[in-house]
Amino acid sequence: MPQIADQDKFKGVKAVVVGACNSGHDIAQDFTKHGIDVTMYQRSSTYVVSAKSIAQLLGGVYHEGANVEYADRVNASFTFTVTKLLHKRITPYLAEGVDKDILDGLKKVGFNTTLAQIMQDSSRCSTLEVEDTISTSAEAKRSSMERSN
Repeated sequence: MPQIADQDKFKGVKAVVVGACNSGHDIAQDFTKHGIDVTMYQRSSTYVVSAKSIAQLLGGVYHEGANVEYADRVNASFTFTVTKLLHKRITPYLAEGVDKDILDGLKKVGFNTTLAQIMQDSSRCSTLEVEDTISTSAEAKRSSMERSN
């Protein structure tokens, strides 16, 4: 953490983080750890996926000891259309199984999620990848969140 002159003066102040994807959550979490009261303003629904789901989805080709060049070729061998259809089937399975607890926790605190597929056009859907669903859910509960709509 870089040292900034008078950074201790920010303890106890309030901050608004606009945007609710990876950077927004990183900033909000850091502020919270440093005693800043954070409100996160979510501009649109967010597709949330845990690292556990990503590992389950891609673990067959991307795993410890895998030949990355081979894995990349296998992954790129499907057309975008086929990959999108596969993800359309897989997304509800991951949301209702592996990621159910985190999605329920986020919904409980007012975080607006979407079941858009992983391959959704990034200009139409925000995406958040969560490494640790339990601590992230706890952080979300500690922070007050507002959503626009």
